[in-house]
Amino acid sequence: MSRSRFIAAARHLQDAGSLDAWLDERRQAWPRARHYVWAYRLEPGQERATDDHEPAGTAGAPLLELLRERDLVFSGLVVVRYFGGIKLGRGGLARAHREAALATAPLAEWRPACLLSLVVPYAAYPDLERRLAAAGLSPETEFGSGVALRLWVLEDEAGAWETRLTALDPACRMLARGWHAFPALAEALPPTPPQGDRT
Repeated sequence: MSRSRFIAAARHLQDAGSLDAWLDERRQAWPRARHYVWAYRLEPGQERATDDHEPAGTAGAPLLELLRERDLVFSGLVVVRYFGGIKLGRGGLARAHREAALATAPLAEWRPACLLSLVVPYAAYPDLERRLAAAGLSPETEFGSGVALRLWVLEDEAGAWETRLTALDPACRMLARGWHAFPALAEALPPTPPQGDRT
């Protein structure tokens, strides 16, 4: 990388607002980096990227293209660069950002998945929470008149989970298909997911 150092991170993003908090965390973790390049996709058509003062199209665009290739939704990538004093050129910068993103550990964990949404009564939540934890699943929760959950499950298990969860909430529905990171499964997975449509 011609003395420059590139460091990448990937994570699930619930919405565009959660990006700012994540970028603040990365800036605190890597305070001396010169560039903080990022890209995210929430759903097809809801996506953004920035080059953060790198030459246009050499940094954020390769990250966004990688998210599109993997059909990753509700997902973000950030790559920071510690400048090493040697310019890489446009092609070199694009390759360096892409390679850094591909090397980041969470990308090894992505699996074909479905995002389910449901609301359960408070009385039903403790038992459901235990069942999900036992399955290695971590839902996003919001507490209101009931407990609203957004839950990624493996695609080949989505039908069974939807049937179980519909018994608790008849309005349970699938929000999206895509690739999602399942940390508990990482050791058993290949370094990159297969290509293909996730529509």
